[in-house]
Amino acid sequence: MSGPVPVPANSLTIDVLPALDDVAGLSASWNRLADGIPFRSWEWQAGWWRSYGATHRLFVMTAQDDERYVGIAPFYVEHASPVGGVLRFLGSGEVCSDQQGLLVEAGYESAVAEALADFLAIQVNSHSASSSMPANRRSRTLPNWSLIELEGMSATSSANDRFLARLKENDFHNHCSAPVNTWRLPLPPNIDAYTASLSKSSRRKVRAALKQLATPNCRVTFTETEEDFERLWSVLVQLHQRRRNSLGDAGCFDRRTHAQFLYETAREWARTGLLDLACVSLDDRPIAAELCFRGDSTTFAYQIGIDPDYLHENPGWLVNTASIQRAIALGQSWYDLCRGDEEYKHHMGARPQPCGSCRIVPPRLRSQLWDVALLTQTTVKDWLKTGLFLTGMR
Repeated sequence: MSGPVPVPANSLTIDVLPALDDVAGLSASWNRLADGIPFRSWEWQAGWWRSYGATHRLFVMTAQDDERYVGIAPFYVEHASPVGGVLRFLGSGEVCSDQQGLLVEAGYESAVAEALADFLAIQVNSHSASSSMPANRRSRTLPNWSLIELEGMSATSSANDRFLARLKENDFHNHCSAPVNTWRLPLPPNIDAYTASLSKSSRRKVRAALKQLATPNCRVTFTETEEDFERLWSVLVQLHQRRRNSLGDAGCFDRRTHAQFLYETAREWARTGLLDLACVSLDDRPIAAELCFRGDSTTFAYQIGIDPDYLHENPGWLVNTASIQRAIALGQSWYDLCRGDEEYKHHMGARPQPCGSCRIVPPRLRSQLWDVALLTQTTVKDWLKTGLFLTGMR
């Protein structure tokens, strides 16, 4: 049996939208192509832009087959002195948006990736991209950029892989760093099956958590109403900050822009009924809270807060167990603990999933010179750190 007929890249119409007003009309198509992943959604990325985009330029690329949107590259250009413009994913930086990549309709992965990469190659090789683009490569006046830096990339995206490969075919040079991990655990039909899948020591902790959660003095609350959300949000912020401060860290809610972005985004998710904001209380005292964003088949555990005075009660295990139990009850297939290699994720039965980062250098002398400078700077920093360590100065 023959497979689907490949779509040729040159049959697609490519455009670049440089303003939020231009992009807002794409919200339905954007979410259709986001594949049910919260960090790729219109609400997440548009919210990020409203919070962080004031000093940047939008560079959202679209691919159309006739009048239907079949691909979106959610890019923006950041001015990074002295390098110049750097092309990045919306949601980059301290927000740590995972599973990033091109948003592509199934069956169009290669065609969209190649068409977008070719568009960027044409722009690099043209003094005036808007005047020299072929008819199926429409564009407005575009911001200049010197490098592409992509982080949080999904390692399972064939569109991402083809995009990087096509850029390389167009003489771009790719530096892909050793990936960090996101951590994901498959959810069985019930909590007993999940518990049975764990190591002996982890089984004991989950069973102890389930037993504690069932006692009269322990209460688990999930946000159901707007009033619930406001109350539990305050609990999350307070507990997160107290725990991070106890470890000598400022905590993410100490950064005003980050705190405001998370609040607005979580509130929007709560309105759609897809926010799982949990709070565990002992004797009416909140000791743990967790912020989860629910996708089509995966619950993403994004942020946690625990009371440093109640570590003896294992508050992290309590709230994670409660959240996993809820995800199973809601029919979710996966529970994703997001980026970071904390040891507890392995003990909870999660498996590492690579999350890539790449710096991509176009075939332009200025860009190549900056690439050499950045590589040299990184090498010198690594050498200095190693030297200081070896001489006992650290």
